[in-house]
Amino acid sequence: MFMLVVYNLLMKSVMYLRVRFAVRAFVATLFAVIIGVVGSLDFADATMRSPIPAPTTAGTTTADPNACPPPLDKKPRVRSKQHATPTVKQWNTIFSQPTVTRTWLGGDVNLSISADGDIWWLYGDTLMRSGSEHELLTSTALYVARGTHTPRNVSYRDENGVDTPTLLPSTLTEKYWPSSVIPHPTERNRYLLAASRINTYGVGMWDFQLVGSTVFDISLTPGDNPTITRHGAYRTPQPTPHTAPIQWGSAMVAEGNSIYLYGTQEVLGSVGKDVYLARAPIPTIRDTTTWTFLSADPHTTPNVNNAKPIIDASNGLPHTFSVIPHPEQDGFLMVAKENEGIGDHVVAAAGLSPAGPWDTFTPIINTPPRGNIWSYMAIAHPDLPTRAPGRNKKALLITVSENIVGENSWQTLTQNPDLYRPRFFKVAYRNLPRN
Repeated sequence: MFMLVVYNLLMKSVMYLRVRFAVRAFVATLFAVIIGVVGSLDFADATMRSPIPAPTTAGTTTADPNACPPPLDKKPRVRSKQHATPTVKQWNTIFSQPTVTRTWLGGDVNLSISADGDIWWLYGDTLMRSGSEHELLTSTALYVARGTHTPRNVSYRDENGVDTPTLLPSTLTEKYWPSSVIPHPTERNRYLLAASRINTYGVGMWDFQLVGSTVFDISLTPGDNPTITRHGAYRTPQPTPHTAPIQWGSAMVAEGNSIYLYGTQEVLGSVGKDVYLARAPIPTIRDTTTWTFLSADPHTTPNVNNAKPIIDASNGLPHTFSVIPHPEQDGFLMVAKENEGIGDHVVAAAGLSPAGPWDTFTPIINTPPRGNIWSYMAIAHPDLPTRAPGRNKKALLITVSENIVGENSWQTLTQNPDLYRPRFFKVAYRNLPRN
């Protein structure tokens, strides 16, 4: 019983202590040592203790009635060395400075968008400086212009062109945490940003409730005043009645004429979440009545109440993770922090389709808890190139958020804001799991 209580408390802490406590425990030089060790390790034969079988398709055997134009052709930009994306060591150095910008001090989640050589970092809970005071915002962004290594603050505008203080809407009773972002496959300079929706009903640390998720349409304006503009939003379908909402958009990936959205649902007494899969046709993605949900391999259903998990909660997957096209073969790669803050590894699995099967998870980065420091939210960044030592030098960039919990954590954080920054890792392609 005590362990169940501890587990539930830990998971609540991972979801909302982000608003109050966050950390990073290593300085940049130690990062470089760890990264070098991780890059040289080969975990190819290690698996999780309880592999979970999953469906092999996501219902793609049925013809799609919605015709969709092909993805826009994008010619790769050739970059000289001085315009190269920062290395893992450089990223860790950038984010270990006393301040990243004058007002942006730290944040978690750490999603990325690469657009024409510019890099946009999107964050959940963020520690900001306001004069001599500190404040916490629920969603922000940073901008790193092509050819520079200097993050800059970003401005935000809503659907009416009105400036807003946060990336996503935030009121006294409703807030949003970003969870995944992908380029819209057929619309230029449009991105789909999924976020968990939270209702707050008091001022206490635990006075909140996850109530669902929303997908936002956003666009980017680079330059001297980098700006992210919202162009609309649509709430995702929810089962009714339900005891816990499904957080659609915990990860997203595009394949063919569809966007696949992974949804997570809390399970009482479990650190891990049940994982579901929805398919949204690209031409009608904003009309959620056209979405279908995996029910039983290989069947799909238009009724979210009939959706079935593709990964069981005992697998230890968190609320936020990544699914990307596999960088070295056909199929897909899932990257997640095992059991969030109390887990020991970032793990990965290879699947033949967006539905998997995700039945073998392999540790690829060692990130065990260190005292009161937790690591969580492992995010893959396939569009930000990085290199690894050895003959096959290609590597995948992965970031991990960290928290510090315990007494006086808020004071520690405001006095040492460099603790609340992402950690950057690289994993050689040769160490990634394959089908």
